[in-house]
Amino acid sequence: MRKGGMEVETQEVVKNISVLLDDLEALSLTKEEEWKGFQHKIKELLPKLAQGFQAPFLLIERCLKEGFSILTSSQKMSLIEHLMALMEEVKEAILEQRAPQSQGIEEELQKLLPSLSIPLEEGPDINSIAELIIKAEPEDPNTLKELLDVLEQFVNKGALRPQEKASLEQAYEDLRSSMEEGPEEIKEALKRLGELVETISYGGEVVEEKVEPPKPQEPQDKIEVRTYSEADFQLPEDAEPDLLSDFVSESGDLIAAAEEALLALEADPGDMDAVGKVFRAFHTVKGTTAFLGLQPISELAHKAENLLSRVRDGEIKYEGGYADLSLKALDMIKELIAQVRGALEGKPIRKPDGFDSLLEVLKNPEAHGISETSGIAEEFIPRVGDILVAKGVVDREQVEMLSKVEDGKPIGKRLVEYGMADVKDVAEALR
Repeated sequence: MRKGGMEVETQEVVKNISVLLDDLEALSLTKEEEWKGFQHKIKELLPKLAQGFQAPFLLIERCLKEGFSILTSSQKMSLIEHLMALMEEVKEAILEQRAPQSQGIEEELQKLLPSLSIPLEEGPDINSIAELIIKAEPEDPNTLKELLDVLEQFVNKGALRPQEKASLEQAYEDLRSSMEEGPEEIKEALKRLGELVETISYGGEVVEEKVEPPKPQEPQDKIEVRTYSEADFQLPEDAEPDLLSDFVSESGDLIAAAEEALLALEADPGDMDAVGKVFRAFHTVKGTTAFLGLQPISELAHKAENLLSRVRDGEIKYEGGYADLSLKALDMIKELIAQVRGALEGKPIRKPDGFDSLLEVLKNPEAHGISETSGIAEEFIPRVGDILVAKGVVDREQVEMLSKVEDGKPIGKRLVEYGMADVKDVAEALR
């Protein structure tokens, strides 16, 4: 059974964490048996968590074990606040299918409990493998051998589902064999292992890989492209208004960060940090809307994420038609989220014009003539403000007013932040 694309098992984990948050908030500062009881609840939850989410809860268990006898009451209150923040971050990470971003919280916990800086003697975890995969190169046999050793220890220490263990054992054999073949084979083996580790880390389903001969690509006119009806865009009958409201609110910051990153990419198409910001925005929207049952938005974000993934992997450059397509996808997602906000206020949702055609182009950009094109030489590009005034997008007074703001930001970025122009208008003016 699934609800909005999220497995029931994952929903149950999120529900368990919410219950633990309530219990932690009510934890007595003086009763040691309550602290020990909470540690026991953490231990019961651990086997249900994906590998990438276990470390924060092991840290919580350790804090409770070491903190009760040495912290004052005020320090215990501070500890509980930090632990609740850590649990909230893990819960959000599970929902968004990403790694927990908890470094700041962990640093605060170490200030309260300096002993946390001393690592416990444990075997390698999934993060150790991920770090070695990133570090490994075909020309570096020492790191490859270390990766194989760590991978073997991890598989043998247990705490894996049967299919996860079988898949990692196969990945181990593939990597070992590739080292006897050549650099390209090693790269492919590392790529497959990396994808498998990411899936295991954050709770994805590991499917046994079946090797089949490649199928000839069908002509473009035979590729089936799903079309959505107006009814598909309506909120699910079992949608929870509070969750939808949180999504709309949090998406505002995501979209703003993505718009700023896209503007940065217009100036520097090789800015990989900016590419990463846009990719993460699309990825988060994809996962959250799938959970909420907003399938059209999720599919659009998924296709846009794939486009940015190709940019990130160096397969294509953020230039020409690819840049236009990214902007159109972000604008469409922004419009759809605005419609969700309106629906919560009782307004009707309509299917946006051009949605199906945009989805089709994102599915196979090159088949629709999308490609990289050379830009205009910088010395021939007039001021962004002048172009937008000439196009009637903004007034001269608005441009002059914002040009006096001394915040170090380009005028185009200010116009977007103040809602005077869309990111698409500014991006086109930059070309």
